[in-house]
Amino acid sequence: MGAFGEHRGVGTAQALWSAGFLALLGSGCLAFEDPLVEEPYRDACLPQAWMEDAAAFGDPGVATAIDLRGTQVRVIGEPSPFIEAIENARGVHLGDAFSAPLLVFEDAVVDGQARGTVVMSSKFVEARGGTFLELGVAPTTVDDTVVRVNSPPGELGGPRPSLGPGADPSHEGALAESTELTATIEDLEVIAADQVYAVTASGQEPLALPLTISAPRAYWTQGSQIVANSIRARYAGEVFIGLNATSGNLTAEGQTSGSMPYAVLGRDAHLVVGPDQVKTVDDLAVRQALSESAGALIPADMELRICQSDPMVFEPGEVRVLTLSFRERSGLADAIFAGLTVTEEDTGIEWAARIEVDPEIPMAFVAPAQEHPETTWSDVFVLTFDAWATAVIGFGEALGCIFTLGLACGDEEPPPPPPLVDLPGWATPGEMGTFEVELAAPGETGTYPIVFTLRGQNYQATASTTIVVQE
Repeated sequence: MGAFGEHRGVGTAQALWSAGFLALLGSGCLAFEDPLVEEPYRDACLPQAWMEDAAAFGDPGVATAIDLRGTQVRVIGEPSPFIEAIENARGVHLGDAFSAPLLVFEDAVVDGQARGTVVMSSKFVEARGGTFLELGVAPTTVDDTVVRVNSPPGELGGPRPSLGPGADPSHEGALAESTELTATIEDLEVIAADQVYAVTASGQEPLALPLTISAPRAYWTQGSQIVANSIRARYAGEVFIGLNATSGNLTAEGQTSGSMPYAVLGRDAHLVVGPDQVKTVDDLAVRQALSESAGALIPADMELRICQSDPMVFEPGEVRVLTLSFRERSGLADAIFAGLTVTEEDTGIEWAARIEVDPEIPMAFVAPAQEHPETTWSDVFVLTFDAWATAVIGFGEALGCIFTLGLACGDEEPPPPPPLVDLPGWATPGEMGTFEVELAAPGETGTYPIVFTLRGQNYQATASTTIVVQE
């Protein structure tokens, strides 16, 4: 029993030699002259129908609902999403680089009473609740404690409310150079600020804190920022979500996963996001979600095809390189490799087969982990896929000693096996191509229906053929 199960006809170097047809090259590889039959390709290795299907693909992604709680939530994508709502506000950092820090509410209602213009001057206006609606496109980040929404670009100057007779000149100057906060403010509960007053016909009336204020519009100094527990926002284009999930679920096309992801890649996201939560408002088009325990959670649809004609004729013990083609035919999901076997259909006995696998991972997954090394989910990604890359490279090397009659085994530097056209270990949605399999036939003559099985974390694809072994 070998590392890959019971193998037909290649259990030892002696069995390989007993066939009497092998010649050992100086490179350590095995080769055969004058094969009994040369099988031509049955037709184009990449069928025209595959090309036509690929041309019809739209944007990748499977409709997925996400409702997760955890820590270290990060959303990487469009830096300035459309902010529909800033919820459970924690306060406002007011810019003071060019003037006094100022936040001015127009047509304000304070504690249920109409108060007209209300002014707050403080580097930080602290709040413990409240909502900003329809802020628009604004630079946004999520960190370990809050969501931060920076003031969106706005025109300076323009009509502004009066601050009343005797107003502080620094406040008047700051208001003149302010930008409009294009949001409706609802029930902002302010608990701390340096100075708060309402503008009256005779001047300024101080207001005591805490107070709850609502207003249809406001003005703030340049460089201001709202901090909150969560936002409801739309991200256009590709978006990556990373988190250390502790509870919740992911449901793709009605099927709820038994594992929680630490990474999700999708597009055109409509989300509720906070430092401890991420939830889809509308289904998100997800091309892949990664779980530490289960790997890839979004199913891919891989197709496998043998390019040689059927049947193929081998000499006993012959080793030959075959060409296979593959495609991810849904055009929706990434397909992540786990292994390949070649087995006899009738007995399940496994044949010795070698492939080479390209361990490259798409930058859409790598870059977020590189950008956020402070997070635990980034560490999980790096450790998981370092191990995966080592495994898929090792998959091709593991049978190298069998195909070199033991010369590539042991502690010494082995001669490399012959290079093969490699299979992408991480196939992107709709990807297609060809790869090579080095296959050893058994030493016994006979007719062998065999099955090539390509297994992934999120797929399984098979292709069958018949091999005739004869003298």
